[in-house]
Amino acid sequence: MVRMRLLRVSVLALLGMGIGLLPAHAQYPGIDRDKVPVANAPQPAAPPSLDDMTMEDSLMGEEAPNTAPSPLTPQSTLSAVPPRTANGTAPANSDLPPDLEPGTYVLRSPNAPPLIFVPATPENLSKSYIKLSGVDLNDEALVDDFASVNLCEMFIQYHDDEFAWRDARKAIRRHIERNMEKYPEYMAFDSKVSFDKYDFGIQAFRLAEGSKFSRTGKFGIGTRLETACMGRGGLTRIPTKYNIRLSNPITLDAIPMKEERAYRFLNDLKAEKNKGRTVYITFFIRINDFSANNALGSATTTGEPLKNEVVTVADARATLVTLRFYEDEERTRLLYEYQPETTNPFEE
Repeated sequence: MVRMRLLRVSVLALLGMGIGLLPAHAQYPGIDRDKVPVANAPQPAAPPSLDDMTMEDSLMGEEAPNTAPSPLTPQSTLSAVPPRTANGTAPANSDLPPDLEPGTYVLRSPNAPPLIFVPATPENLSKSYIKLSGVDLNDEALVDDFASVNLCEMFIQYHDDEFAWRDARKAIRRHIERNMEKYPEYMAFDSKVSFDKYDFGIQAFRLAEGSKFSRTGKFGIGTRLETACMGRGGLTRIPTKYNIRLSNPITLDAIPMKEERAYRFLNDLKAEKNKGRTVYITFFIRINDFSANNALGSATTTGEPLKNEVVTVADARATLVTLRFYEDEERTRLLYEYQPETTNPFEE
């Protein structure tokens, strides 16, 4: 099992002007988004054996396909996600992949394939980085890093045996080449904000200082790998921190809510002893590409990345698809959905 955890998600406000209250209605009428309810997380497979010499096929299960978007007509709506079976897999007649991980969301339209937003885990970020940064798959250090992040058990078991690891490296590289186009571009990541007092004049909760969005367009996602998974030198080609830079920054200082709903919401906070008025949010983004210059510690004078440079940070250009505010940490009670006016994911 890959021993990694998401270290933190921090929201950094960029300086800008103008704070506007967005309308309570979605920009695309009828659109709804549903989190995939997974009854049980998929059980990790046993580490593959080198004795089988079928490593290319046995390294990992099939990746969830990342389908390309299609045009969305004004009459389109998003359908509900089909319920999962008892073991956490999709029903036989579902158009969803059978192995969606917990925390996955599906954005639907009847005139387009579903868009799958996977959680911004270290594993998914590493795959997206490899897909969108133009890295050299012949770089052995890159393949080793991929194994550290995504195949920790195999890395620990075989990395110190150079003969076994030579064969493993070849199989891992073939696996990456075969699956790269299915690596994710759409991701979801979580954070939290705080509400201030309710404003009866505009019928909305003001966001607390430090939680307001004023042309906010930069988010840092840090990851950490357990020592056993990193080998002697640690990661050198796959970043441990990702700076997400939105092409459509967020401006928002209040969350619309009718008085009756606001009254119930405050009672819920009291019952749950949520004195800080903490609200849980989820960003849904599409990663467009990674910046090679900023992903590396330094670059040549021509702007090309240096060979054999240690990678610690990657900058990703991304587009915000939507931002959701939830009353509960489990994200089952939706309070508000912010959608950029110019963003329609099915037209990208």
